[in-house]
Amino acid sequence: MAGTEVLTPSPAARFAALTRGATLDRALIMGADPSASPSLAARAQRLTSRRSRSDLAGGVQRALDSPAETGRHSRVRPAAAAIRACRAQLRAVADLLAGDTPVYAPGVARVRALLRDGTGPLYTDRCGEALDAALRAVRAALAGADPEPLSV
Repeated sequence: MAGTEVLTPSPAARFAALTRGATLDRALIMGADPSASPSLAARAQRLTSRRSRSDLAGGVQRALDSPAETGRHSRVRPAAAAIRACRAQLRAVADLLAGDTPVYAPGVARVRALLRDGTGPLYTDRCGEALDAALRAVRAALAGADPEPLSV
């Protein structure tokens, strides 16, 4: 295609995307343009890769399955009431990540933050309202919209 080329990030940019992932994710969530720096571009490329999307879709699926788990676990478990209240939205996010529809890196970074933040709404929301709001922002960001800022 004339005028369109895919740039391969340098090894240094890929290394920064790997080692500074959380910092770069926060920048993307807060609205940083992925083309503003080689490390942000490499991080965006890494987040939107098939492997990353598949891993995160699996994480969302595990959250969906967690209220049904029995037994003792040493890990923090998602809030069962919030999961039940937001089941359809969580399923939609998992399906979008697992599918072929292009997604935007800030949305993928939001999913990653949602799954990893044990103090966030996925784990602490008692009724599902905060998780619902977070998932609406995730879905908007995955589609390329500019949702409300997320404090990370």
